[in-house]
Amino acid sequence: EIEAHQVGDLDEATKSLWNGTSLRRSANSLKAKVKPNSDLSSKNAYMLVYTRSGRETKEPYPPTLPLEAVEHSNEKLQMIVNKWHDEHDHEQAIRAQHRELYEEFMRLAPISKNQTFYWISVHWLSTWISGELPAGVNIDNHSLLCPHEKVISDITKMKQISPAAWEFLHEKFGGGPTLTKEDCCLQCAITQADELQAQVERKKFQENVKRQARSQYKKPDGIWISKEWFDNWCKDEAVDDAADISELLICEHGNLSPSASRTPVSPDVWVSLMQIFQRGTIFKYDCTPCEECQEEISQRKQEFKQTKADRAQERNTLKSLWKPLRNDQLVEGENYFLIPNTWLQTWKEYVTKPMLPKPPDIDTSEMLCEHNLLSFNPELKETFVKQEYKAVQAITEEDWTELGSRYNAKKGILMSAVVKAGKTSFEYIPGLCEECVDIVYETNLKCRAINLKKLWVRVPYCKCLPMFNRQDIGKDRICYITTDPEEEVSFLKLKVTQATGISPNEQELSYRGEVLEDSKTLFDYLIVHEGIVKLKLTEELEELPTQQSATPKQGTPTVSKREVEEGFKGSVLASSAELSAEEPQEPDDQKWTCPVCTLENEVGISACVACDAPAPRADGGWACSQCTLINQEHAKECETCLHPRAS
Repeated sequence: EIEAHQVGDLDEATKSLWNGTSLRRSANSLKAKVKPNSDLSSKNAYMLVYTRSGRETKEPYPPTLPLEAVEHSNEKLQMIVNKWHDEHDHEQAIRAQHRELYEEFMRLAPISKNQTFYWISVHWLSTWISGELPAGVNIDNHSLLCPHEKVISDITKMKQISPAAWEFLHEKFGGGPTLTKEDCCLQCAITQADELQAQVERKKFQENVKRQARSQYKKPDGIWISKEWFDNWCKDEAVDDAADISELLICEHGNLSPSASRTPVSPDVWVSLMQIFQRGTIFKYDCTPCEECQEEISQRKQEFKQTKADRAQERNTLKSLWKPLRNDQLVEGENYFLIPNTWLQTWKEYVTKPMLPKPPDIDTSEMLCEHNLLSFNPELKETFVKQEYKAVQAITEEDWTELGSRYNAKKGILMSAVVKAGKTSFEYIPGLCEECVDIVYETNLKCRAINLKKLWVRVPYCKCLPMFNRQDIGKDRICYITTDPEEEVSFLKLKVTQATGISPNEQELSYRGEVLEDSKTLFDYLIVHEGIVKLKLTEELEELPTQQSATPKQGTPTVSKREVEEGFKGSVLASSAELSAEEPQEPDDQKWTCPVCTLENEVGISACVACDAPAPRADGGWACSQCTLINQEHAKECETCLHPRAS
């Protein structure tokens, strides 16, 4: 950012000229120094020059302080680039040397038929080939030795190479020990073969037992086993060989549990299982489950059924709690009571889920302030959220009396309906606390704003937006945006642009009637979770006066609010408002043909939807596809970035 006093007066800046040709030559010279196929990339930089309308345009010379700052930054950048090139050249030299060694090794490594060979560690070899081997690390084959100081039988840890390849590596890195095919340990090989054979036989035996056990043996001499344990064993999950395989079938009384999942197996399968696991309690197929456990289960089922019926009866009795009363159902002269919504939600879960415990007693003191008055307005409606948040609910006097006997509801907040001039209003005992209502409500909003995760943006109908069609005429759309409380409004506008296609400079966002400023966060406006933010297109704003006085001075040109700013005029960076101000709106049925791919595009689209080529201009100029600058009709390349004109 440059301060105003550093830029200087515009008249002083236009006295000297800036040689644009010299700048392009310097840029071409710098591009020539960049090595081809390197990891660096260049981006075009521009100095946007604004001039007063009607004045003679000259090429201004950059102010001194910004020019010195740019030159200083370029010097630092050049030092970084030079350092990067030096490090890059050094790494390339090391890689080239490593590749030469690798290619020579691969040429020597193959083994001919009946030729002796040497063993080398796969871990060390792969580390060296990948270039991750630190300098000065020798060949390490110690991991290939067995307890008998011979070569192990695990061939996945070692590789065979020719004698010439071994001598080549040993000369370069040293180390060892040297291991040939004569150094293999015969004793370890025999032991490993015996273990593998035993594992194969054990696997076959277990598969045979599993196959026989899957067919249920429903005969008196059958034996129960735990189905859960058996399924885990069939899935090759870890089971304790020393544990009792019938442990899950035994109840707390030491008998067969009636609730345990079990399956019967034949006596032969049981004997086979005992050869593997050695421990198991026998429960015959005709064994009677534990009578004490059966009685307890029957009693619990009866209690659960009765509890479910009692809670359903309570739900039907307290009708105004389960189904909220509408305003048209409130009768003038009748008394109603308010209960907190937090307790009400707990009660609704309690009456629908028999396993939950009973809610605590009703405490209406949380709805009162320190002055023993209502701390919030029950009639307040939140139109700025998708689903209205209600802190309380009104119930009938009859239901309140019933709650008093069930949940010790004593001190209640009375509400009565009053009809005046055809309108229904409410009176409360105790009354509303004017001092605390706003404070408590703002505090509640802050707590809800901290939990902001998503919000909704209401978009007005606009036929220029692709999200609307002919059936949506006059209808608004609501789009979903994920966000967080610490996000700035400017970043929210970018998300809205991604969802709707409306550029940020054409958006005016408001919440609860307040326009959102770009530099503030969403928490500054206390936007709650699933709140609704309204969007208004800036083109629809009322026209503001451009002069302070009603009558402009003689000779002073008047500026329209839709006058296009010179800096981006004519480029694709101009907003849709500027484009519509510059050129008259065409009928909807007209189209323009892309000069590159010949595709017909709709009027109002600034670039071809197929090849992204800029739309042709009425004055014959063409927009650069690289930097979007508008060039003269006869120019064959962009005046700024030298990009050739699309043909």
